[in-house]
Amino acid sequence: MKCHLIKIISIFFVFTALFLSPAAASQLLVPGMELAGEVSGYDRQFLRSVLRQLDRYARIARISRTPGSITVICGRNERSILTQSRLYLPGDAGVWQETPALRRQIYGALAAARFNFRFPANSPGVPEWIVNGIEAEIAAAVTSGQYLAANRDFRLLSEFAGLYGELPDFRIMCRTGIPADPVLQKFFAEQARILLQIMAENGRIKELFQKTCNGEQADCFTAFYRDQESAKESIADAAGLILWNQYRPMPVKTVRSRLAELEHFFIPETDENGKETGNFKTVNSWREFAAALKTFRGNRSRLQNQFAARYILLGKMLSIQEKNICAELAAGVNSFTGDGEEWEEAEKRFAGYLAKLHTQLDRREKIDRFFRDTMMLNAPLPDTFQLLFEAAGTKNLSLSPEEKKFLQQTVNRYLL
Repeated sequence: MKCHLIKIISIFFVFTALFLSPAAASQLLVPGMELAGEVSGYDRQFLRSVLRQLDRYARIARISRTPGSITVICGRNERSILTQSRLYLPGDAGVWQETPALRRQIYGALAAARFNFRFPANSPGVPEWIVNGIEAEIAAAVTSGQYLAANRDFRLLSEFAGLYGELPDFRIMCRTGIPADPVLQKFFAEQARILLQIMAENGRIKELFQKTCNGEQADCFTAFYRDQESAKESIADAAGLILWNQYRPMPVKTVRSRLAELEHFFIPETDENGKETGNFKTVNSWREFAAALKTFRGNRSRLQNQFAARYILLGKMLSIQEKNICAELAAGVNSFTGDGEEWEEAEKRFAGYLAKLHTQLDRREKIDRFFRDTMMLNAPLPDTFQLLFEAAGTKNLSLSPEEKKFLQQTVNRYLL
């Protein structure tokens, strides 16, 4: 009897091992998706990090995820196959990390599973720039941006924009993919992160993934705008709000340039009855703008709001103190409504706010210079010149002759 009982128990455990172990081994990736079993030992960690980033885009874009539950199965097929309840992925994390083409395919399939669109069986997946952007965002999320999204900086792109006053063409980044040069790769990674963020904020991230997974060009995002010039301008405006904020305000040099630019304004001309004639004139300073409002016009309030909005928008990219002054400037624009002494007082008050902003910018400039000089003198040399070392160590053109000369002088002075 005891012998038969042991046999029955043994059969039960064999049955459990054969039929129940896959379910027991299943691991939750994100809500609505689970992994059937580890292959490499860190498949779950790899997939979970990508899915969490995709879900972040989905939250920003307000995309409803695919209904039901999907089970991910690794190492079963040569290509990614998505069904209603299964996602079969080729290889495992160990292979994915060494194979960019596989990561393109897998990121596309995971996006299809989360954003609820069809993933073609022969799809090449997302373009390389999206792979670059997602992986750079994942890296940023586990370092300085782990607890605060605003801490995820874009140091290279911010420095470039501050130095040249504009951003590089995002279409070139998309067409180039992932360059071999480490410095250029980091630069393009920041551009890719910015562009993915903008597409999510515009609610077009699902369309972007779907189009590229269906074989459309890597820079197909331009189709979301009126034309290529409009795309360039719109993306540059949106990128500025991501690059610069109260934690990393716009460089002072750029702020001064923007302040001068926003005073150039088109004003509709009006007739003696205050009605618009269809013609426009340009004002080149806030004083000219204020003077233009002295004459009776039916569109005064609208023009004031448009002009004031420029200071509000600029303030969003500055420090807290500077943002508050921009709010005062915006309120000052709306005070250009009286005449005589009242008008003179409004102009005097606005000029005072503007002087206050420049004083605050001077102060920040001095603080920035102090910190920069202090870091140059006291930080370890490899930390300060890390990007230059990386650029000098590869056969590429990312290091200019002047930079090479400066780098060699520095090495000779401190290391030899």
